[in-house]
Amino acid sequence: MRSLRIFGLLLLVLSLTIPVFSTARMGGIDKFEHLDDIDKNSFSLSNKEFADLINNLSEEDKGMYTGQNFVSNEASYLQIFPGALNIGVGHDVYLGVGPEQNFSYIAKFKPRVAFILDIRRDNLLEILMMKAIFEMASTPAEYLQLLLGKDGDTLQALLSGVPSNKGNKFAEGIFKKIIDQLTKVRYLKLSVKDLDRLWFIYYSFFSQGENIQCDRGPMMPTFKDLIFEKDADGELSNYLSSQESYDYVRSMHLRNAIIPVVCNFAGTKALLSLGIWLKKHNLNVSVFYVSSVQNYIMSSDLWVNWRKNTKSLPWEKRGIFIVAFYYMGSTNESWHDEARIGYGWMNLVWSSEEFLKSPDTPPTNYPSLSKHYIKIKYK
Repeated sequence: MRSLRIFGLLLLVLSLTIPVFSTARMGGIDKFEHLDDIDKNSFSLSNKEFADLINNLSEEDKGMYTGQNFVSNEASYLQIFPGALNIGVGHDVYLGVGPEQNFSYIAKFKPRVAFILDIRRDNLLEILMMKAIFEMASTPAEYLQLLLGKDGDTLQALLSGVPSNKGNKFAEGIFKKIIDQLTKVRYLKLSVKDLDRLWFIYYSFFSQGENIQCDRGPMMPTFKDLIFEKDADGELSNYLSSQESYDYVRSMHLRNAIIPVVCNFAGTKALLSLGIWLKKHNLNVSVFYVSSVQNYIMSSDLWVNWRKNTKSLPWEKRGIFIVAFYYMGSTNESWHDEARIGYGWMNLVWSSEEFLKSPDTPPTNYPSLSKHYIKIKYK
C-alpha cells in the first residue's frame, strides 16, 4: 500500500504544476474539442462553477467507512421501470445517493441537472473518477475498457468474469489519464488524501473487475449482475446497456451537470444550501432517490431534521422519492404487494406531495414507512 501512496503523491506533484482554474478554459464546454456533439443550450456549469458548487454545498467528511460500497447492493433497483416513467414525473432535477446506480436512474428520468449526495467523501471521489472516464470514453465498451482495464468491443466480452491481467503499470497509466482529466481539463483541486483514495477506488475496480460488489451483507450483486439486470418488463435497462442511455449520462458529465456532494441527509448544511441554490435558479426537484437511508434515520431527531431538509427543497407537483427496503431475502411477495419474487430488496416510489404533508412523527417500523408509495403497474 505504501507504493500506492507514493504513486498518489507523485501525481499530486504533477497536478500542482497546473493552476486550479484557468481563465482560458473558464468558458465551459466551448473550448473542448471533443464536445462538439453536445447541446450547448442545455443546462451546464463552467469548471469553476462546478468546483465551487461542490465545495459550497458539501459538508465535512465524517471519515472513511469500513467495507467496500463502490457498487449498489440493490439488485431490484430497476424493478420500478417502466412504471415509474408513466406517472407524470418531470425532468428538472434529480437527487440521488450512493454510487453508479444513479446513472441508470438519470438515463431513465432524463433530468436537466443531477446531484449525487452521500455522507462519504469516497462516494464523491468515485463519481468524479467515473465522470473522467465518461468524458474520455464515447461508448459503453470504451468506458468499461478504462474502468476495468480490459480488452473487448462488446459488453459480453468485457464482462467475461475474468479480471484484467495487464498488471499494475497498466492500471497506473489509466489512473494518470483519469487524474489528468480531473486536474488538467476540469481543473479540480485534489488533496493527497483524495488521490490516495481515488487510487484505492480505481484499483478496486481494476483488480476485481466486473466481480466487484458491495461487501455489506450476504448475496450482494456483482457489478456484472447490476449491468445485466432487467426492468419489470424484462428489458435491459442499465445505463451501459444501450448507447442512447450512455450518451445521455455522458452528455450531462460533459456539461458538468452531474454534481457530487458530501451530504448528511439529516445535517445542517448540504440539503438546506442546495434548496437555496435550486430556488435561485428556478429549478424544482423531480426525483429524489434515497435508497435505504430512511431506515437509518428513524430516530426522532434525525427523522425530524431530514423532513425539515426535504421540505426546504423546491418540489415539482408530481415529484417522487425512490426508497429501498431489505426484506430478508424472502422468496414470495407476501411482505408487500410491490415486492418481487427472487429479490431480497424492494424499491418503492413515494409521492413527495403525500410524504411531505404527512406528520413529522418518526415511523416505528418499515411497514409504516411504505404507506406513501405509488402503485406501479407491471405486465
